[in-house]
Amino acid sequence: MLLAQIACELVAQGALPDVHPKGTNVTSLRVLGAKDMGSNAERTMIATLQGLVARVSAEQIYIDSGSGYSLWKEHLHSAYGIPLQTVTSPWELVDRFQGVVGGYVLYDSKANMHSLSVANSLSGILNAIAVDVSIEAQVQASGITNRLEDVRTRDSAWAWTNYAGKFSTRTMVEQRETLPASLRDYATLSDSFTFFAGNSPARKLFVGGLEPDAAILGWG
Repeated sequence: MLLAQIACELVAQGALPDVHPKGTNVTSLRVLGAKDMGSNAERTMIATLQGLVARVSAEQIYIDSGSGYSLWKEHLHSAYGIPLQTVTSPWELVDRFQGVVGGYVLYDSKANMHSLSVANSLSGILNAIAVDVSIEAQVQASGITNRLEDVRTRDSAWAWTNYAGKFSTRTMVEQRETLPASLRDYATLSDSFTFFAGNSPARKLFVGGLEPDAAILGWG
């Protein structure tokens, strides 16, 4: 605990780099219940939107998944005075924040689950939301029509090669594609390369692109 406190003080004083990128200081939250998203495609889309919004806006998105998430939300309100406004549809958030979105990256989780990781990797560096083919028409109808990349047949090795040098060298996200939302907001915010490759030569290649003492975040 003491070492952690000293490290935090050194970061604050500029003596050590701040390893983890941070979003804009929040002043209000639009709160969406996890139960109000009807598909994993919507969960991934909103998670990447959440990351884009947190980079530039003090009004941000909060996903209430119940349990601790509900407690933390109320703590932000009671302890810090953060206003909370409930929304009941993910498409309300798309409409509200589409001004910060440069376009979308198209993936197909059913035909190629690894395309989700590719779309998540590109979301931050292209300023895009990740959109599964199952909801592309609805995204376009909402006003986001600029398809920046189609990665339906791509894998992480393709993203690493074709967007070399674009990703953060301080953070990386290693995440199973069966988790549609977890950490995908932060991966977007931080321009983190996102993959799941197990103990493979590909993993060694990806991790080799990080700075010393960089952080790899995720669940195995």
